[in-house]
Amino acid sequence: MDRRRIITLLSVARVGVGTVLLLAPRSMGRNWVGTVAEDRRAALVIRGFGARDLALGLGTLRALARDEPIEGWVQMAAAGDASDAVTGLIAASSVGPLRTVPTVLSATAAAALGLWTLRPDRTAPAAVEPRTD
Repeated sequence: MDRRRIITLLSVARVGVGTVLLLAPRSMGRNWVGTVAEDRRAALVIRGFGARDLALGLGTLRALARDEPIEGWVQMAAAGDASDAVTGLIAASSVGPLRTVPTVLSATAAAALGLWTLRPDRTAPAAVEPRTD
């Protein structure tokens, strides 16, 4: 899979997550942080995360469509994902492992994959064919 396709897939996912967090912060937030998401103040913060992801995803997709530089968008998205992973670890004792693990794993994977696309050799390695002898 080439770099452009990976970045597109990450960006589409980011738009989807951002939209859902923005439009339904309480119901989506419960999966993320628990019942505290019912608090209007928590919903405000969750919407902020959604707006961030929506803007980063749309900005990246726009840059891709216009053949504009995307490195800055990818770097900022990876920074947001890395921040989500770190804050997820910090909050682990408050939200529990069932909420922490998916958050930290998905955020870490998205950050790593985004940064991987910025490497000079941007083509995913081909699958190794099994030996037949």
